[in-house]
Amino acid sequence: MKHVYGPVPSRRLGRSLGVDPIPLKTCNWNCVYCQLGRTKPYAPVRKEFYPAKEVLDEVGEALKHLALERLDYITLVGSGETLLYSAIGELIRGIKDLTPIPVAVITNGSLLHQPEVRAELMTADAVLPNFDAATSDGFTRINRPHPSCSYHDQLEGLCSFREEYEGKLWPEVMLVKDLNDTEDALKALANVFEIIRPDKVHLSLPIRPPAEIWVRPSDEEGLMRAIAILGKVANVMHPYEGNFGLPSYETPESAILNTIARHPMTLIELEHTLTRWVPGSVCSSLRTLAHSGKAKIVERYGTPFWCAATADFPEKTSRPLKEAV
Repeated sequence: MKHVYGPVPSRRLGRSLGVDPIPLKTCNWNCVYCQLGRTKPYAPVRKEFYPAKEVLDEVGEALKHLALERLDYITLVGSGETLLYSAIGELIRGIKDLTPIPVAVITNGSLLHQPEVRAELMTADAVLPNFDAATSDGFTRINRPHPSCSYHDQLEGLCSFREEYEGKLWPEVMLVKDLNDTEDALKALANVFEIIRPDKVHLSLPIRPPAEIWVRPSDEEGLMRAIAILGKVANVMHPYEGNFGLPSYETPESAILNTIARHPMTLIELEHTLTRWVPGSVCSSLRTLAHSGKAKIVERYGTPFWCAATADFPEKTSRPLKEAV
């Protein structure tokens, strides 16, 4: 399938069926921690990149295949910024016509200052926007937005959305060492969250390969500081466990490409995920994909991760392929 993947074991949403309505790395931010690599070029304009019917048909087909599986959410999460898909409201309504499973939307929140965008999200059951910094300088350093995106709009949009939205509002803070895990940065975030009154604040760490090689996750001290300052509303999102669901792929190559395009993974993780194929087929498939120019390795935190060949990671590892597989 082109737009639907999983089910995915999500840190925030349990067992979730992912729906991706935009092309890979279509985003108006260039976050230093992004697991999909650098944004190049920026995409600041909303479009209906694919017909909504095409996406909804895939959702319907996936639900038939997964009729006996438990799903906690159907999650609209783009390989970039989800709300750049201009028919997002139509997708939410269409999915709700197909199933009673709750619908979540993961977004960077950059377009919430636009009333028409907020209106499209009103029927979603949960909205999970990024909010990594409570100052303009921090916002620029961490999220590196397109010039059309400002911190003022980011904050105004989230405040306005909270006033109008009756569903679950769960902002996520990606804690990057020495950027937003300092006492001053966290106190500024706490002040903003007192105004916004989110239902929960999710604290996450960049455990996947970040776009920039110098990015490090907050250490234990920084994490404890965040919990202490942000208070009871803050929840630490530990790394997820469990297998990705891959029922619709006929070959390990197609399953691998679909997975690593959205979630770069280590060899061990891929072998654990692709258990439906015979042992050894994952290594063989990775070699095939690498030699054909469809997949590559990027090294972060001393660990090799497999990702899509089109992902822009600076200083990718020079580790020989044979050592990685």
